[in-house]
Amino acid sequence: MTHCLIIAGPATDRNHLAVLLNSYGFEIQSAQSPEEALALCRNRMPDVIMMPDTMGTMNSVAFLQRLRRARLGSKPVVLICAEQTSASSISQAIWEGASECLIEPFDADILDFKLRQVGVAGRDEAA
Repeated sequence: MTHCLIIAGPATDRNHLAVLLNSYGFEIQSAQSPEEALALCRNRMPDVIMMPDTMGTMNSVAFLQRLRRARLGSKPVVLICAEQTSASSISQAIWEGASECLIEPFDADILDFKLRQVGVAGRDEAA
């Protein structure tokens, strides 16, 4: 089973993302902060990480730098969910190890396309 970690963001956004991801049969875990997420990753590295561009105490680039240095930190597919972002911030996140960026708002079809693009099973392949 694919283990997916959803990091920070408003609870409504986390819940909406969890609902969208349920159709994939993922084991879903959430973290309230980037620090909590890094601690969870040290315990068990997820296959997929979904995270906002900014998380209060740490931006996505700083998180990616710490994640990718961790044991097995190169393993997860990381998708950044950004409300508004510039081409330079997207390219910096990709440079630091993000697999892809989703611009909010996005729907189930866009999420499915991005998950396929980064090599994670699509909805029709789940179950």
